[in-house]
Amino acid sequence: EKEHAASDPHLMLKKELEDLRKKLCKEQQANIKYSGLKARLAETERFLEKVMEEKKKLREELGEMQDIKEKLSAESQSTSNTEAWLEEKANLKKRLHQSERALVMIANDRDSMEKKLKEEIKKNQQLTAAAKNEPADITKLKMTFLKEKQGLMKRQQELEGMLIEALKNGGNYGNNTNCPVAE
Repeated sequence: EKEHAASDPHLMLKKELEDLRKKLCKEQQANIKYSGLKARLAETERFLEKVMEEKKKLREELGEMQDIKEKLSAESQSTSNTEAWLEEKANLKKRLHQSERALVMIANDRDSMEKKLKEEIKKNQQLTAAAKNEPADITKLKMTFLKEKQGLMKRQQELEGMLIEALKNGGNYGNNTNCPVAE
């Protein structure tokens, strides 16, 4: 029967078709994971943008409060005014620290996503190597998939640079004209 299966091109084609279906199924599963990671990255970027905007507003409010304090000090040494300002300053600092903690959480989340993306890229590279004998359409799809993943990795590296810069500068994006979030 093995000789018959080897000599019957119809059976060989069926077996090859089944192998291709299994590979396609694996590729579809990898694409689903990739889409989930891509959506999570977009969500994280949106959240980061919001946090950075809030942080910028807080810094501006803090600056305004410092200006008010200086004016009040020049006009009066009233303890009630000073106490209210100190309370407001403490509240603003607390909000600023919360924003900075959120940035750290986003950075950690991004690191985790980067590891997952690298694993997915490695899996897809292995699938691509195995797919050299597959039809050209499937190979094109895989290459497109890999290019998209590489683009995401590049974007993540850019975000990492932004986060590192933000943490180095104490989140002072209000003075950084190169920051896309500050614009």
